[in-house]
Amino acid sequence: MEHLKSKYGEAAVARYGVPGNPLDVAGAKVGVTFNPARRVINTLDCHRLMEYCKNTQSPAVAEACMSIMFRRYFQEARDLNNREELLEVALELELDSTAVGSLLDSDEYKEMIVAKDNKAKNGGVSGVPFFIIGEGAKAVKFSGAQEPDVIAELLENLSSS
Repeated sequence: MEHLKSKYGEAAVARYGVPGNPLDVAGAKVGVTFNPARRVINTLDCHRLMEYCKNTQSPAVAEACMSIMFRRYFQEARDLNNREELLEVALELELDSTAVGSLLDSDEYKEMIVAKDNKAKNGGVSGVPFFIIGEGAKAVKFSGAQEPDVIAELLENLSSS
């Protein structure tokens, strides 16, 4: 919780810690129950596994990989920063565990992912989801799941400027 307080402020954490909060309501609409026991983790190896799937498997396998990791993290509060957890993801996907183990033991895709992350941060991206509407100085940028009326207001402001 301390990480979230420092990133978003105490009021935001309090708002998301009560029954009926926006995150839980949005999740319920798509059948997701967020596990409050999950903790913030380093997702570099998750991104590396996704790159591996995108580059060596079909788009369907890459999509399944993302779904499995989301379920394990958001709903089951599993520590996907743990090598064994990612090998279990690979097993669930019926991937070659030796190849995935070799990937995790290497630095493959690391430089590319870190470069993409730095580019995003330098562009003002502060979290996911992140939206950029418009271009240049008139672009509207915002992070996080927003209520429809907030997005509508941002779009109206963009169209009137």
